[in-house]
Amino acid sequence: MADPGLKSSGAVERFLAFATVPVAIVLLFAFVGEYLHYYLPWSAPRLAASLGMLHGYPLYSALDKGVINGWIYGPVPALLWLPAGLVATPAAALRIAVAIDFVILFAPVWLIARREAGAGAASVTAAAWSVLAAAIFALFHPALDYMATELCSDVPAVAFATLSCVCLTSRRPSQAVLAAGLLALAIWSKLIVLPVAAAQLVFIALTDGLKPAVRYGAFLAAWTTGLGVVFTAIWGFEPMAF
Repeated sequence: MADPGLKSSGAVERFLAFATVPVAIVLLFAFVGEYLHYYLPWSAPRLAASLGMLHGYPLYSALDKGVINGWIYGPVPALLWLPAGLVATPAAALRIAVAIDFVILFAPVWLIARREAGAGAASVTAAAWSVLAAAIFALFHPALDYMATELCSDVPAVAFATLSCVCLTSRRPSQAVLAAGLLALAIWSKLIVLPVAAAQLVFIALTDGLKPAVRYGAFLAAWTTGLGVVFTAIWGFEPMAF
């Protein structure tokens, strides 16, 4: 028979663990809320290009057709911001879009903290406080502050690339397909993450051998090409190339 004292101790531990999560979340939004720069110049035009799709304007237009909205990135960020179009006012839409970016940016921190802390209530606590610490740190780092507080395509690019690397570190073959898919989403967010693909291939070749590296490269090529076919079918090759 289990010791009642141990059961009571475990229950108290779980209660304290989960009780600290709302505290971390409240502190996070109280602190970060003052810094969400939804009013900064570049956020509005970037969101306008995204939400224009809800009003019949294409994200990409050819040189001699349609509206030139200034969108020069992959389509993934613009698609992720579309839920912001469900509200009635521009200011509310900007806040929602920035919040979406914020969640995407720090999702890898949450997942990594939960994985490293193990199973149980303690991992939830560790994840919540890790996100809070990462958010506070980001606000004092110029590059991360820009990503965390203003709409930019760097956020999904960095977040998806990070999640891809996390999947690869699990060293499970089944995760390779998911890792390749996440990196393909990162590439179709912003091309700055292309060097990550090279780094991953070198990592796999050095740790697992050439054959797994070639196989992962095939997965990545398939995902990237497949997404490209879908996006080209939606907007056309010429407008996207322009």
